[in-house]
Amino acid sequence: MQIRSVTITAVYCSAVPQIANGFASSATNVSYGGSAKYTCYDGFDFASGKSTEEIFCTDEGRWTLAPSCKGI
Repeated sequence: MQIRSVTITAVYCSAVPQIANGFASSATNVSYGGSAKYTCYDGFDFASGKSTEEIFCTDEGRWTLAPSCKGI
């Protein structure tokens, strides 16, 4: 029987992206599967109507598309 060694490399995303007219209100584990939640400043809202939006760190080490805050 031959034993093979396996190397596991963690995948990390860069710093959480900044957005215009809003901010990252929380971020957990900037590695693959981690997430960041955003909140808009007063007078701005997400197109979805939600009070927060969330992005995720992908297996390629990139964040999913950051949300946009629009004036209300």
